[in-house]
Amino acid sequence: MSERAKEVSQMEDELQSHQRQPGNVTEMPWLLISNQIQQMNSSINERFNAMEKSINERFNAMEKSINERFDAVNRRIDDLKEDMDRRFEAVDRRFEAIDRRFEAVDRRFEAVEKRIDSLENKMLQKPGFLWGILGSVILLLLGALLNQHIHIF
Repeated sequence: MSERAKEVSQMEDELQSHQRQPGNVTEMPWLLISNQIQQMNSSINERFNAMEKSINERFNAMEKSINERFDAVNRRIDDLKEDMDRRFEAVDRRFEAIDRRFEAVDRRFEAVEKRIDSLENKMLQKPGFLWGILGSVILLLLGALLNQHIHIF
């Protein structure tokens, strides 16, 4: 047991010597590791900040490019709308001119139809009268030739 007591006292002495000397060799690796961790942390922070700045710059450039493209597309669409409006107005004017021409043609056809109707009436009335007159003349001649009186009723 005396050996055990010696070991315990020796360990206590070492523990006290460590507590007394702050610049002890066993404490130095922890300080080095702590410094290295701080350096790594600051290095990583710098890298992340640089990456964030780079990503923000890229996104800003992409946003600017996309906005410029959309503006160009919107201008192109507006130009196409104006062009289509002009074309449709020209087509509307052409259709109005065609409508006026068709109205003139309709008036001409109505005049032609009136002429045809009057011609039909004349063609039907004159021959009817002529056939009636001719028929009565023929009957009178036949009656005179045959010396007979014709009694219809």
